[in-house]
Amino acid sequence: MFTSGLLVLPTTRGYLLTFRFQARAFGSVFATLCISFATETARAESDSGEPMALTLEAALETALEESPLVRRARQETKKVRARKVDAELLLPANPNLQIGAGRRSEAATGSDPKVTGLQFNLQLGQNINVAGQRAARIEVVDRAVAASLARETLAVVETKARVRIAYVSAALARQQLESAREYEGLAQQFVEAVKRQVAEGAASEIDLQLATLQRVEVERERLEAERNANLALSPLRAILNLHPQRPINITSRVALPEEREDILPSLIATAEKTRAEFAALDKSKQELDATLVSLGRQAIPDPQIYLSIQQDLPGQYYLGGGVQVDLPTFRRNQGPKAEVRASIEQLENDRALLSRSVAIEVAAAHHNVLALRDQVKLVEAKVLPAADRSAELLREGWRSGKFDFFRVIQASREAWSARRNYYRILGDLWLASTELDRAAGRL
Repeated sequence: MFTSGLLVLPTTRGYLLTFRFQARAFGSVFATLCISFATETARAESDSGEPMALTLEAALETALEESPLVRRARQETKKVRARKVDAELLLPANPNLQIGAGRRSEAATGSDPKVTGLQFNLQLGQNINVAGQRAARIEVVDRAVAASLARETLAVVETKARVRIAYVSAALARQQLESAREYEGLAQQFVEAVKRQVAEGAASEIDLQLATLQRVEVERERLEAERNANLALSPLRAILNLHPQRPINITSRVALPEEREDILPSLIATAEKTRAEFAALDKSKQELDATLVSLGRQAIPDPQIYLSIQQDLPGQYYLGGGVQVDLPTFRRNQGPKAEVRASIEQLENDRALLSRSVAIEVAAAHHNVLALRDQVKLVEAKVLPAADRSAELLREGWRSGKFDFFRVIQASREAWSARRNYYRILGDLWLASTELDRAAGRL
């Protein structure tokens, strides 16, 4: 008689631990442990659970671990490091073994009888480095690793910029949605007020239709804001490598970026010192310099030391050794050296072009930030309060019969338009500020 059962335990990393067991009546137990991957549906259910509370700092920290761009750069660094295994080999090639054998016969001469027997030759050779080629190879790999690390830093900087832009865009879209919902609530309250006015005979049916039409238009804009808020989360999910159905709760609110007393010449000088692109180019040039040295040492031939054992006829043996060297007469790595020198010249040209391009980027971003910051301050300090106050006064004046309803509707639309324009300019300012920090090497 058997008793069987199944126990399934979920884990935190998407695995299922499955225990299958059978027990005989007299006590012996057979158990099987199975580890299986959870299905994609199970992952989706897990990922679509509680919303993920996400601050800007948490998003940046997560991106540095999960961003595809950073992960590819780190994997590339691992591949470059793996080249050191070959570079550290003590001997440049495998031993060379030559074996020859044959039957030898010498005809009789005079009183000597005819002699026959087995002749063989065995030679074992090994190439060795004598000009520091191994150290040069290791140096090339070390320089290549440094260049790859610089490119990894560049990927980190690019990821930080993308995360900040994506997060701020999502946060502004959410704030705009909140404003749209608030505006929709006010529009509904206004419809209720117009209904009361119509019931009391203080307003006409036309006013009620205009108010209803305005509320419907506001509802459409709220739906559009919801669509934009959902779309704005997609770039953030891609950068953070999140599940497409994973709810995200943006917890940080977007205000004005930090204001700094930036001087343009100082920004350009800082950019040339700290930009990751310059470091990547410099490290790549150092790698090419090391490659050029390595090619020069490789042109020095590796001598082959060999040991030879030979038997001509039975009783005739030869044991000796020697050195074999290829003369570097015609091929001295001229072609590879010319290619490396051309690559170095190209890198130097690229660095000069990058220096000019960075100066233009920094200047454009700096002027853009100053102009947009002034616009945001103006809208925040004067336009928004004036638009909101104007709409409020016109609503109060309409209730007391001083203004016609069309002016109230127009003022409400202008207030909402001013709010949307504010979020647009604020988003542009954050984009320009991020671009300035990236261009100046401050990310």
